[in-house]
Amino acid sequence: MLIQQLPYPSRALIISEALQMPQDVVRYFHHRMYGRKGMAEIIVNYLETVARQFPQKIAYMDGHQTLTFQTLRNKVLCVAQALIQRNIKKSPIAICLEEKIECIVCLLGIAYSGNFYIILDADMPQERTKKILNTLRPKMLITNEKHDYDILSSYNSMETVHYQHLQKNKSGEISIQRILDGIRDSDILCVTFTSGSTGMPKGVITSHRAMMDEIDTLVKTLRFKNNDVFANQFPLYFIASIVDVFGALKVGATVCFIPPKLLYSPQKLIDYIVEKEVTVLVWAPSLLRLVANYNVLETLDSHKIRKILFVGEPIQMPTLKKWVEACPQTMFVNIYGTTETTLGGFYHIVKTPISEFEPLPMGIPFEHTDAFILNEYGKKVKKGEIGELFIRSSTLANGYIENTQETSHKFVKNFKNCSEEERIYRTGDLVFQNAHDELVYVGRKDFQIKRHGYRIELEEIEFCVTTIRDVTECCCVYAPDLQKLILFFCGNINEIALIEDIRKLLPKYMIPDRVVKIKKLPRNPNGKINRNEMRKRVPQYLS
Repeated sequence: MLIQQLPYPSRALIISEALQMPQDVVRYFHHRMYGRKGMAEIIVNYLETVARQFPQKIAYMDGHQTLTFQTLRNKVLCVAQALIQRNIKKSPIAICLEEKIECIVCLLGIAYSGNFYIILDADMPQERTKKILNTLRPKMLITNEKHDYDILSSYNSMETVHYQHLQKNKSGEISIQRILDGIRDSDILCVTFTSGSTGMPKGVITSHRAMMDEIDTLVKTLRFKNNDVFANQFPLYFIASIVDVFGALKVGATVCFIPPKLLYSPQKLIDYIVEKEVTVLVWAPSLLRLVANYNVLETLDSHKIRKILFVGEPIQMPTLKKWVEACPQTMFVNIYGTTETTLGGFYHIVKTPISEFEPLPMGIPFEHTDAFILNEYGKKVKKGEIGELFIRSSTLANGYIENTQETSHKFVKNFKNCSEEERIYRTGDLVFQNAHDELVYVGRKDFQIKRHGYRIELEEIEFCVTTIRDVTECCCVYAPDLQKLILFFCGNINEIALIEDIRKLLPKYMIPDRVVKIKKLPRNPNGKINRNEMRKRVPQYLS
């Protein structure tokens, strides 16, 4: 029998004895030559593969630096070696850096070292930072001189290391390989903190397996290619960023990190997209709306853009129509997902012509996802009926870190699988299934109110109002003590004219008690409307 036909452990033992070399050294060179076939599927496999296939190809670029896949790998291993030397294992490591490329280097280095990462928003209020750090209790913080004092004033029970110092380490590839041999796909890759209704951030635990199942499915379904160029908008602490950051790493594509200042200058943003020959956009609907409303789409070279994915919140149909008209050859995809499902969920490929008066479907499940629509009694609803969406998926998170109560509330036992302790995720989103077996988003369960005996979806009001000409965006909030609805809006229409138009679209019980025109709606760092801030403004308009 040829030695290549033997199982890997036996092959390693024979080679080790023949060459009088330690088995870990043999394993290292074997993995470098043949990959990690037969080993656990973990996220660093992506980098190992593309660094061999495309060593001199650009992996990531921003306004300050450009990294090839080989250079990226070298920098990543320096970070990994620093953690290994400190004997930190299977522990949380925090990252707080403005430069996205440096963040990428760190999070991959942390994964190589067998630990898991958490990315902190550099502009986050200290009080929120303190809550996150007290929950997570990281072993180390990787940052720079600009931020270490601020963070340590919130939490000082961890070692702090500057990114530049980590790059002085030698890679130590053999010692890193020993750590890799002990990582399993069920191990934690990262913890992503989301807002909690109680004011306490919730840390969503994501494993290597969940992340890779999601990325592999996205790449397969949406057919990303190694000659694609992604223009990254989302911050890395937001789950939607995995589409371009890890999706590109999977196929060997290039990611351009958009300079933050361009996100507020639509024409310069379009010029940047053209200059970098971008082929894939994964953007928030709010950014797509901003660009569309500034009438700069005619300067976009739409022939280069293969795909535009929008994620994070429902897109306004007038915005989508402008983009489709400007990029007729581009595939537009609506992605629905949550942090708790590693973004895994549903997708809808937009069909033309676009109707401005019908909501865009969430679509059909990705191949790793199943949907259950249940009523308030936990029973499945009929097609066309509204219910709460529950998700079953291989990309499901492990729960919330140090929060068993919320985990048990949101990750519940699968009612269809009585023989096993399989969990499904309670999304809190209200949906229904249309005639084409696609899911359609109605609104949040916690945005559903009861007024004058009627159940009202606040987002249904918002959708109808955005179909009115000259309304660019709006937000409807409710004052339960007074049983009053108030609508904030932006656009080139006055309050009196808007109310008249609303009366033509909505039943009387859904008409806002007050409409207020403002210059712009406040937004969270991830681009969503900051509804909590809008609720705080309600009393001054109802007094």
